[in-house]
Amino acid sequence: SAIAARFTLFTVALLIGLPAWAGAPPACLDPGDQWSWSHPMPHGHSGQVVRWIPEQGEFVAMGDAVLTTTDGVTWTPGHVFAPWMVMDFHWDGSAYVAVAVDVSRYNGRILRSTDLITWIEVHTGVPALHGVTWNGTRYVAVGIYGTILTSVDGVSWSEGTSGSASSFLGVAWSGSQFAAVGSPSALLTSPDGLKWTTRPAPEANKAVDQVVWTGSEFVAFGLMSEVWVSADGVVWEARATGATATISTGGLANGELFAIGSGPDRVNIYRSIDGVTWSRTMAPQSIRAVASNGLILVGVGESGGAHLAEQGVEWVRSQDPF
Repeated sequence: SAIAARFTLFTVALLIGLPAWAGAPPACLDPGDQWSWSHPMPHGHSGQVVRWIPEQGEFVAMGDAVLTTTDGVTWTPGHVFAPWMVMDFHWDGSAYVAVAVDVSRYNGRILRSTDLITWIEVHTGVPALHGVTWNGTRYVAVGIYGTILTSVDGVSWSEGTSGSASSFLGVAWSGSQFAAVGSPSALLTSPDGLKWTTRPAPEANKAVDQVVWTGSEFVAFGLMSEVWVSADGVVWEARATGATATISTGGLANGELFAIGSGPDRVNIYRSIDGVTWSRTMAPQSIRAVASNGLILVGVGESGGAHLAEQGVEWVRSQDPF
């Protein structure tokens, strides 16, 4: 329905010194448990990824449009990508590079912008792309059918060879190695983004959606109740999260891991500082990605209405505000 694709944004307080708009948290709450619904703007859009950009002093969210905010409350709409959907983007200090898919989810393109206003298609005619990262000297973008693309400037791209026909949905850089993850149970590593090696997965036939580097290990998320972890990208193991619902994706925000899963009429978010001990909080429906600036946590996704919680305990669906 039209309602189901609307862009809803949520914020949560992370520190004891909350902004005035968030209200004072009860002493019994852990930071990250008290969520409030934030204004969805513009209407009719969905979000796939959000990042805090320190140099710009703002959160940047992308999906089928660009939205920005400095405080998580007031959002400014920007460029509209629709009917294309941005699945991931990276800021390298001078430009944004985004990877996108079309409505069929089979075709991909790469876009670049220095100001979030003017976007240039720098590479087209490739299978759907889902992940992109930057190691300081080279971009790596990954997608379906084993697609690997690389670029040293974000403008000119070359097709690489992954040696796999799997669909790769996420890629991360550790400081010494790229790791790409995908489905079914697909793991690749590369020291330079050019030569890739297949690594054995800890479990078979899993749809792995995302991977992050925490500073000490890779953590991969997917359609499973656990996460996969690896200190070197070579040897991986499954690690329990205590999830009672299937995890759909995850991410890293302000040094904290978030495993995002769906449950009946709500979303379970499992949080961990060390990747070993996880705690669950209930959050608004259909959060897809999170980001933090150290003061607030922002989540974006698709939702048919507003979701809010009193003291972070019980989430209720409000009247459709659209």
